[in-house]
Amino acid sequence: MIDRTSSSLSSILQASTNLSVDSKNALKQTIYPAIQPVLRALSIYSSISLSHNSDFAINNAAASLLLLLLSILTALNKEVGTDFKVLVISTLVEGLSSITPSATPLTLSQTIVIRMLNKTLLTVFSSKSSSLTPVIASAMDLIANKVSPICKANDDNTASLLPSLLSTTYVILVCQWSTITFKETPIASPSRLVGIKVAGMPNMPRRPLMLVPGIKDSLKKSPSRVKPEFAALFELLCSLFLFSIQADNLSPTVVSKGVKMLLGLGRKTKFFHCINFRDNMRPTFVSAILSDLLKLNQPLLVDDMNLLLFEMVSSDFNGFFNSILPGMIDSMGITNEEKISMMETWSREEDNVTFRQSCENFLSEFRFYQNSV
Repeated sequence: MIDRTSSSLSSILQASTNLSVDSKNALKQTIYPAIQPVLRALSIYSSISLSHNSDFAINNAAASLLLLLLSILTALNKEVGTDFKVLVISTLVEGLSSITPSATPLTLSQTIVIRMLNKTLLTVFSSKSSSLTPVIASAMDLIANKVSPICKANDDNTASLLPSLLSTTYVILVCQWSTITFKETPIASPSRLVGIKVAGMPNMPRRPLMLVPGIKDSLKKSPSRVKPEFAALFELLCSLFLFSIQADNLSPTVVSKGVKMLLGLGRKTKFFHCINFRDNMRPTFVSAILSDLLKLNQPLLVDDMNLLLFEMVSSDFNGFFNSILPGMIDSMGITNEEKISMMETWSREEDNVTFRQSCENFLSEFRFYQNSV
């Protein structure tokens, strides 16, 4: 009954995408009385659906309810407003809060539920709105601590779910970047501050200080930092992308998607310059990429992997040459003379072509020492 009714309403909504604004508002008023019962049902069915003993009927009902909500969000995106989107996310978080990730492979119907969940999250957070702030942390937690562990639990789950999960995570990070991060105001000398002097206190401004253009430019160039309330979740989401480029059992298509999305994050948000990524995650990512290149795990993606490595390293060349690279060489178990030789193999020129050639020379020498041990 639920799946038939939901499917019928979804079909109507999908056919209404090109209606006039007045017609869409009328449609919204027609379906709104059904929203609360749908959300209550979704909270119940979504929880049962991903449990170990759920059956096809339960899973089908959950998928149908998610499809209905997705149809509403797509067809009536402007009409339903942000409050409705917040309500949808809150319902999903509540419904899935009791889920315990398991290594048991998902059934096909459970896989469809997860895919629909990912698509719903992607649709909600693809719009940049400060009104979504109250549920961003909850959505990130849902992905990081519920959906992602299910996805990684076994090879079947990973192959079927990881691509859509990467897309959802990418959209949340790109579209909500300004909400989850901030830029620290650069410290300026008194001569660069603008204010109105107070009588008797010539060096104190009476009104709040304003930044002159030079300081505004510095603020634009300064790296972002993730807000404390999002920091741990940010690193968990980063680990999902790390998994996508280093898991040995992934197809080139999935790895390519992970690489391209990381490159997209770097270009759209200066992701690699973010202090949290640079200080806490970058060494692990660089090591994973070099390991992939060393073992030629993905021979079809060598060019993309090299480009990703360069983009990551170029966010802080000094940190790479003074810390990450020496740390890798120290772990190789070779003599001091050989370590010096390895360091000298990598030119400190910072253009992409020279960097790639240095990387190839470094990996060739690395293989030589590995085979000599």
